[in-house]
Amino acid sequence: MFLNDAFDAEFDKQYRAERPIPAGRISQPSVWRWGLAWLCLGELCFINCGILTGALGIILLVTILCYDAFHKQIAWAPLLMGLCRFGFT
Repeated sequence: MFLNDAFDAEFDKQYRAERPIPAGRISQPSVWRWGLAWLCLGELCFINCGILTGALGIILLVTILCYDAFHKQIAWAPLLMGLCRFGFT
């Protein structure tokens, strides 16, 4: 959710000013740092569980980043979210 807010900051500034970044409750660079740090920590946990789990973790990480980056521009974004939530359970 951190990175979703970071990617959507410009949209939120225009349409959802109450969100944390446009409202000034947290800076966008801080959100990027925290979001990427959490993703990296999660991937390190996956890698620690084995090669296959680490590889699946990387696929999940890429899927999450693609969804966050493009969900407002593509009509099939719910498929990416589905892959994030269902594809790796």
